[in-house]
Amino acid sequence: MTEVDNKIELELKGKALQIYWYMLKQGRPVGTREIQRALNFSSPSIAHHHLDKLKTLGLVKKDNFGQYLLAEKVEIGVLQAFTRVGRLILPRYTFYAFSLQLF
Repeated sequence: MTEVDNKIELELKGKALQIYWYMLKQGRPVGTREIQRALNFSSPSIAHHHLDKLKTLGLVKKDNFGQYLLAEKVEIGVLQAFTRVGRLILPRYTFYAFSLQLF
């Protein structure tokens, strides 16, 4: 694990992790107010603060319309336990459980 990965793992927790997870599930650019409403934050400034944190880490970027989109997908910490299939995010062990049912 590199030094950058260690820094991301230390910073990607709490509300920042919630926002990152939400953006992974959406798979499209999202705005600050959309995140605030979807995650029940008390104000858009909370969402903006954590989006800036993710932007500093290089995980999100801002487009010309003021929307945020994922710049990099990481598999660090709790995210290692999940895999993405299209728009679905599934626990990795789902595949093992399904294969056991076949035999």
